[in-house]
Amino acid sequence: MEVLGLDLAEMSTLLVETAQEHHLLVEVSTDSVDAWATRLGVPVRRCYFADEHLEARAAAGIDAGALAGTYVPDNPSVMSGDFGEMLAAFYLASKQAEAIDPLKWRFKNDRNQSAPKSDVVRFSLPTWPAASGEDRIECAEVKSKASRGNSKPIASALKDSATDRGGRLDKTLNWLKELAIKGELTQLTVEQLERFITPTDSVHGPYSRDFKAIAVIDAKYVATETENIPGVPDQCTLIVLSVTDLMQIYTATFTEVVTSAETHVSALGATQGGAS
Repeated sequence: MEVLGLDLAEMSTLLVETAQEHHLLVEVSTDSVDAWATRLGVPVRRCYFADEHLEARAAAGIDAGALAGTYVPDNPSVMSGDFGEMLAAFYLASKQAEAIDPLKWRFKNDRNQSAPKSDVVRFSLPTWPAASGEDRIECAEVKSKASRGNSKPIASALKDSATDRGGRLDKTLNWLKELAIKGELTQLTVEQLERFITPTDSVHGPYSRDFKAIAVIDAKYVATETENIPGVPDQCTLIVLSVTDLMQIYTATFTEVVTSAETHVSALGATQGGAS
C-alpha cells in the first residue's frame, strides 16, 4: 500500500480489535468525518488511478476534477461498496504491510459498477524471486451496510466467501495474469501470478490461501447485525468493521478524491512554474 501514500502506522492506531465468539470486531476511530475524508482522500484516489496517469492527462489538457469524476461512483450502493472494499484493504494492509495489492478498482469498466472478480486479493511473496512455503494469498469478500434496510452484510459476505473458495479466486488469478500480460497491471508480474496459478504440488511448491468475510457496517447497526451470526466455516475468518457515520465518511471521502486531484495538479503546476 506504499504506492497509495497511506499511513499504515496511523491506521493501526485508529482500529481497535476485539475478539468475539464468532468474529473479530474492529471498531474504527470516531474521528470526525472531515478528518477521515482528509486522511483517505488521496489513498482512495490512488486506488482508482495513479498520480502518473493524472499528471499525463493534465499535461494533455484534461481537467483534473473532470478526470477524477470519470472514476468516482455516484450510485450510492457502489459508493458504499467501493469504499467498504478499500477500507477493508487498508485494514488488512495495516496488519501486513508487505503484501502486494493489485488495486483492482483501477480495472472497473464502469464507475457505477463494482470491480470484477474477488473483492480484495493480496499477495505475500517474502523471498521472491524464490518461491517459498511462506507465500500466501489473502482473499476477502466484503459487504457494506451504511443505512437502514433489509440487507444482511454478514450472511452475504460469508456466502460469497464460499464462492471465492469454490473457484472465483482461481478465476481472479487468471484475470489478473491476463492484465499483467497486457501491461495494464503493474503491481504484480506474470511470473509472480503464475507462482499462485501453477498447481502447488508442481513447479513452485505449496502456498497458503487465507479467506476472510468482512462486513463494513455503520456503528449504529452493528449490535443488531451481530445478534444472530450464521455458522462461520473453519476455512474463513469473519471480521466486522464498525464505522461511525459510514455514509457521511464515504461521501466526504469521494468529494475529497476530486479535490485532491485538483490540488495535486495545481501544486504540480506551481512547482513547474517556479522551476522555470
